[in-house]
Amino acid sequence: MIWTIGKKVTATGIIVLLLSVGTAGVGLVMNAKLAGALERASVSSSVLRNHMQADMMHDALRSDVFGAMLAKDPANGVDIDAVTADLAEHREIFEQAIAENNALATDPEIQAALKAVEAPLQAYIAAAARMVELAANDPVAAQGGMTDFLTQFTALETAMSAAADRIEAAAEKNRAAAEAEARTGQMVMMAAVLASLLISISLILAGSRGLVAPIRRLTGGLRAMAQGQTEVKLGEARRKDEIGDIARAVVDIQALIVARAEAEAAEAAGAGRRRKRTARSATSRARPPPVSRRSSSPD
Repeated sequence: MIWTIGKKVTATGIIVLLLSVGTAGVGLVMNAKLAGALERASVSSSVLRNHMQADMMHDALRSDVFGAMLAKDPANGVDIDAVTADLAEHREIFEQAIAENNALATDPEIQAALKAVEAPLQAYIAAAARMVELAANDPVAAQGGMTDFLTQFTALETAMSAAADRIEAAAEKNRAAAEAEARTGQMVMMAAVLASLLISISLILAGSRGLVAPIRRLTGGLRAMAQGQTEVKLGEARRKDEIGDIARAVVDIQALIVARAEAEAAEAAGAGRRRKRTARSATSRARPPPVSRRSSSPD
């Protein structure tokens, strides 16, 4: 295949286009992967924060039950209606945190951790509401149910702690994965930039050696010919591209110039010989005839 200048320029343009698209594509892919990793890390952090909020409400519900138990004695200054309102608020926050986590969680490990606390959590919320209601209506029955309630509290506390450890581990794993993606993205982009730099330098050198240098040599030959040097050798005439076409055209012009110079020299030489013959003829005609001498005999 003959690589003409047109094909080289087209190939260079395609290479630059592919290089630009490739670099941009790599950047987009790495950005998407990093965004995904950051999103997973953010979700894990949100789930952990909601779980901690739920854990605080777990303690708050126990405090509400204790407050309801104290409300039976007016000397304690605890209003059962205020305790009931606090219970409703804490229960709402508790259930909202759980609902948000169930909606946010996509990591299998986090989903499993949340699933493990779902049953004891719902049982505990219901038990706390029941204990506050009993404390308001039947303090003796409420007192009798405290042991079972505290058992549920401890069971949920253990489950919540285990779930928190699993959620925290998943969040740490996602955070580390996001950092790894960031480092990988940086290395890939640095490699892409380095590759772009090397390819760009290669294209510049190839253009300088394959196009600029031959054109300069051809220009030097043309200047030498313009100064009358008809024996200039144009090595670029061996090329198979447009520069070779120009060089071969110049060689043809060079041959024409030489041929004309030789023809003019031959014509000038012929004219000189003709002038010499003419001059000799003119000299011969102008010379007087020789005088004949007769021999005389003595008398």
